[in-house]
Amino acid sequence: MIKKLKAYFLYTAEDKDFVTFSRQLFENAKDSNLRGGEHQKKILVDCSHLSYSKWNIKLLLIVSNRLRSGIGEVHGFYPSRFFIWNTFNSLIISLLKAIFNKDKILARSIGVTELKRLGFSSFKLIYESYKLAKFAQKTFQNKKDLLSFSIEGVVVGDLIYDTYLKWYRKPTVDIHDKRLLMLLIAAHYLFKKFSYLSKIEKYEEVYLTHSVYLVFGIAARVSLKHGASVFITQNTRGLFLQRLSDDHVHQTPRFEGYKQSFSLLDSEEQTAAICLARKKLHERLSGKVDGSISYMRKSAYSFAESGFIDLVEYFPGKPYALIMLHCFFDSPHIYRWMIFEDFYEWVVHCLELLEVNELNVIVKGHPNGLNGNQEVVENLKKRFHKANFLSSQINNNDLLRADNIKVALTVYGTMAHEFCYKGVPVINAGDNPHIAYGFSKTPRTVEAFNRAVIDSMAGVGSDIETEEVEQFYYMNYLADKPGYIRCYDEQIEAGFSCVARYREIFDVIDKITLAQLNTEIDRCLEELSDVVKKSDNGHKLPG
Repeated sequence: MIKKLKAYFLYTAEDKDFVTFSRQLFENAKDSNLRGGEHQKKILVDCSHLSYSKWNIKLLLIVSNRLRSGIGEVHGFYPSRFFIWNTFNSLIISLLKAIFNKDKILARSIGVTELKRLGFSSFKLIYESYKLAKFAQKTFQNKKDLLSFSIEGVVVGDLIYDTYLKWYRKPTVDIHDKRLLMLLIAAHYLFKKFSYLSKIEKYEEVYLTHSVYLVFGIAARVSLKHGASVFITQNTRGLFLQRLSDDHVHQTPRFEGYKQSFSLLDSEEQTAAICLARKKLHERLSGKVDGSISYMRKSAYSFAESGFIDLVEYFPGKPYALIMLHCFFDSPHIYRWMIFEDFYEWVVHCLELLEVNELNVIVKGHPNGLNGNQEVVENLKKRFHKANFLSSQINNNDLLRADNIKVALTVYGTMAHEFCYKGVPVINAGDNPHIAYGFSKTPRTVEAFNRAVIDSMAGVGSDIETEEVEQFYYMNYLADKPGYIRCYDEQIEAGFSCVARYREIFDVIDKITLAQLNTEIDRCLEELSDVVKKSDNGHKLPG
């Protein structure tokens, strides 16, 4: 624990290695006469996570590339610093970081020449934001009003909604809560401050670690409004970079064109793709955590609690529906739409629907949920007595072997393709990466969702094309896509179990070569630019 704290706050030997590497990288750029160019061009980078080795290296490589291409100034800011009012611990952490000055040293080492501070320093703007927020909250009749809430034509309601869930560890939003008022004030304030910064500095490009939650999301959407090219550098589900656009403000991949893109491969490529996907799917379902789901600490198909699952048949002779819970607090609105306001509203609706129709139900907790999830589950248990609540550590393979499960329910989880591959029909409750395919169902309304659940429980329309699942798996996890750099992502990003420290990353980069990486970043940015152009022209987006 002490070692982790020292690494977090103190300037360590590892950090010195990083600064040395950075200095050499930028000196090479100067010696090559590549750092000149149009010095009025500026970029803004997110410095929130300077304690993460892999994230720093990636940001350093990106900044070096942009300086070589003619960008003159690099500004940095700390979206995460706006979280200091959330907890006393966060305030202490920010103060300690300021005292030890580690972040400032590291920010300079990645090329940042000026750090922008957007804190709550203007009392006049705070008061104006309070009046606007107070008025807005009074207009909310329901949670959908909050989700559609916008400032100056830019939707920010989903960002406020998800921040409320995460900060306050609440499964759903109370639109009359005074804490919601605080977030509305912050949204107005940050929107104005960031709009002013964008107008003054006129950033060509903005690089963020996220586009979810209040500060990151507002920075992304305001930057788009002011004409900047906005990129997400982390949490991009396997991509080196994701570029946002007016019609795609989410950090998740563009998956609408997967099926069309696969059809453009020649027959030999398709056959090879299906064979590879089949192999990887079997590995995934046997318990291997591959690089594409590295956000999972452990596979749900390898948990120790394995064996016979004892279920209570509350409604004798009736089949079971399986509900796979999401983490209630972890940004539900990462895709384009949901038919329920949040994960809690979804699960309550499902449990009520099944109970009213006297159908058996199994509920499994999320295996990697944030603290506080179990308390929500315990409250659901007290409310719904005729449901089988299982441990989040139950092995999914045992669920797949259980008798008489007619359907599995999720909002947009990976289990949609995993369970369908094993023959269990799945119904999604919102936009999801599988939507281009028909192996799982995605109703568009609550009424259609209800019908789909009841029909599936009766065994209606449960045909599943397993080759479609393999096709999806290839396109989502294995195919090269705009924003993907195979040589980097496979060896560093997907190598989460063995490549984590600076020296290990440097060793990999030495084998790839910096020149190759720079060429790949150029290609990556060009491809993403083409994606946005096609999107702006109304063309079908590539997979």
